[in-house]
Amino acid sequence: MKNDFRASISVALIGIPLGLGIALAMGAPLYAAIIPVVVGGLFVSWFSGAYIAVHSTPKMLIPIIASGVIAFGGADLLAGYQMVLVALIIAGFIQIILGITRSGSIGEMIPNSVIKSLLAAVGVIIIFKQYHVMLGTQTDAKTTVELIGSLFANTANLNPAVALVGLVSLAIMISHPKINLPVIQAIPAPIWVIAISIGYSLVVGLTDLGPYEMFGKQYEVLPTHMLIVPDSIMGSLVTPDMSVWANSNIWKLALTITIVTVIEGILSSKGIDRIDPLNRRTNINQELIATGGGTVVSGFLGGLPVIPAIVGSSVNVSHNGRTQMANLFQAVLIIFILVLLGNVLGLIPLASLAAILVHTGLKLASPEIFIGVYRIGYEELAIFLLTLIVTIVWGMILGIGAGIGLAIMLLLWHVRSPVKFFKFLFKPNTVLIIEDDGTYHLSIEGFASFLNYRRLKKQIDAIP
Repeated sequence: MKNDFRASISVALIGIPLGLGIALAMGAPLYAAIIPVVVGGLFVSWFSGAYIAVHSTPKMLIPIIASGVIAFGGADLLAGYQMVLVALIIAGFIQIILGITRSGSIGEMIPNSVIKSLLAAVGVIIIFKQYHVMLGTQTDAKTTVELIGSLFANTANLNPAVALVGLVSLAIMISHPKINLPVIQAIPAPIWVIAISIGYSLVVGLTDLGPYEMFGKQYEVLPTHMLIVPDSIMGSLVTPDMSVWANSNIWKLALTITIVTVIEGILSSKGIDRIDPLNRRTNINQELIATGGGTVVSGFLGGLPVIPAIVGSSVNVSHNGRTQMANLFQAVLIIFILVLLGNVLGLIPLASLAAILVHTGLKLASPEIFIGVYRIGYEELAIFLLTLIVTIVWGMILGIGAGIGLAIMLLLWHVRSPVKFFKFLFKPNTVLIIEDDGTYHLSIEGFASFLNYRRLKKQIDAIP
């Protein structure tokens, strides 16, 4: 418990700036992404199927929630978010049902190249949604395509006083892992960003700067360039507008949220299992039930969905956290920090939080990912690029559909015979033989792909 408590301090300190940044990107209330972190610690940790996972909210939902808030609320973002909360609650109940029916492996049936492409698409969307915030400019662009088109205009019209702290924050995020000094590495990069940005605000007087002149041009620091902190935490909680629960568009959004949450939750769980020093494995279906319940609780409190988070979990492991008590402790610490130091948050420029998110986007859509897919083969690259483009232009559901559709067409082309394709699709085609000396032989007839992967995985899981 001593190690878990020590680890929870770093996890809590990194969770606050990341949560505030995600809420900013979604157009949600300030504490919307903090609530799932607290619910994950206080509630989900007792029922979780994971061992070292720290819970947060899915980054892949950023473009989906942001679009939903605008679509439902128009100019009234708060009303739009109250409607989105209903979709979140419905998605939580659907996820519980998926866990109870042991459907967690469904998320593993999506082709790997499609999943990689979805992550890259989310990275691109985050970058262009937060780029103008990081530079302190305003934009009327609504879609990602429009935001990409306004890239040069935003760069040319940057606000120097705001852009400086934004670009310095981005430089800190990029350079931090490369500075091999114990003093630097002991403190996570987002904490350095927040500390330096608060110091910058105090020295420059950013909150009271108002109009100023630089390079012969007039600029202005507006209140909207800073983090606006509500007077009280309880007073800032938002309740869902349950009157819209029967709206078909709410259910469509709920289905999208469910798909994304399950995919990212399973991916995160698999990634967290790989870094567990004790080599424990998450019970995926139990984790789906626990996080689905957490999402329902979070939604009623005005918060976003709950999933296991790779960033927080990595910090937990690196600071010797070993059990779900670290998840519980960090939730309690976050509450204390917000209550005692909530007013200090008003000194944080939004540009610094945007820089943290831009860095996240750059990691999700890094050139190494594109190169890695290219090295696998042209077919994987084609699936990857099609999913990426369709997701950016038309949305995540169509992107997933396009990627899976192309993957099936390529598989059909390889099999050559539709009869054989459907034969091996529905007929068990894996046989596991155990020799007397303990040797295992796994035989696969026809083809093994994402479509019949569950049968293959069942046989693999039976091997010690």
